[in-house]
Amino acid sequence: MRLVAVSMTLASMFVASVALALPISYGGGTYTQDFNGLPTTGNSTLLMSGPHDIQGVLGGTGVSGWTMSNYAGSSADTEYRAQDGSLSGSSGRGVVSYGTTGSGERALGTLATSNQISRFGVAFTNDTGSTLTTFNLSFTGEQWRRGDIAIAPFDSLSYQYSLTAANINSGTFTGLGSFTSPNLQATTNVALNGNLPANQVPVAVSVSNISWSPGATLTIRWNGTDITGQDDGLSIDNVSFSASVPEPTTWSVALLALVGLPLIRKRS
Repeated sequence: MRLVAVSMTLASMFVASVALALPISYGGGTYTQDFNGLPTTGNSTLLMSGPHDIQGVLGGTGVSGWTMSNYAGSSADTEYRAQDGSLSGSSGRGVVSYGTTGSGERALGTLATSNQISRFGVAFTNDTGSTLTTFNLSFTGEQWRRGDIAIAPFDSLSYQYSLTAANINSGTFTGLGSFTSPNLQATTNVALNGNLPANQVPVAVSVSNISWSPGATLTIRWNGTDITGQDDGLSIDNVSFSASVPEPTTWSVALLALVGLPLIRKRS
């Protein structure tokens, strides 16, 4: 018994000490993510509440810089699985790679229980060499399961950003909004196809007046919530992110031209 206890402690210490992967290097332009490298089958329980890298778990690829955690559930560990929305409770909960059975068309989401109240997110490092003052974020919110909630409050997935966070579980985050389940059909506790327009919500936000300096990290996270009863399964897909320094307005350009005229005349 003493040896087993020691082994479990060492295993927990090892998992807790593993460093997270580096944030995504952002050098300008548009970053996109369709999550189609996520696993189509399987489940895994990761020791400790996280955050944990999503890349590599259950063979998932293409999601470097994305992490997940069980930030508010009663369990000390984080559960991650692939399913089509037909599973609930202990067999369906946690961070979820959603998609129809066997399909490579995936979405990243959560299914909450009191045991697993999950979040996931992505981090970017500003490698443009300039201080960026605006960013744009868009994605498709998808519903893959209809639970049994008939009245408000309904299930939602909120999204936030931070310029100070060390990871998705620390730092001060600013709310950007949330989306609720788009399909509140009368037939409950069933899988839905999140690829259908009836089960989708388009989301687009633009944030200005920030100061994202070179070498600093910007973190975006999505938080699942747990409400009484069987929850809906919500996810995101087709993420698009870009950041920039706004172009000068027409009036600013005209003013600079007028200010420069006396200097040009003096030189001539």
